[in-house]
Amino acid sequence: MQAADRALARVLGPGRALTLRMVEEGCTTGELARRTGLAAPTASRNATALREAGLIASLRTANTVTHVLTPLGAALLSADSSYGPGHHLSPAGTDHRQAQAG
Repeated sequence: MQAADRALARVLGPGRALTLRMVEEGCTTGELARRTGLAAPTASRNATALREAGLIASLRTANTVTHVLTPLGAALLSADSSYGPGHHLSPAGTDHRQAQAG
């Protein structure tokens, strides 16, 4: 697991962090369970929690539900991979690079 993924897992929990990452390309609940290796009911509960948090949307077409990232979920994944150990956020939310020793 990469450092960015570990940080996301500390905030969301490992199962939900993995679920959010796997929804990035869009998928059904069955596909989500296969991609994550979780049981279908667990994948469904994770999707529900992420949907309630506004990180994914679930779109129903006939009897199929497809999960996709919301702009907030996409921004969270993008920010998660953008900020590494050499970055920190100021209280105003501005990105500042820490001075690197040469």
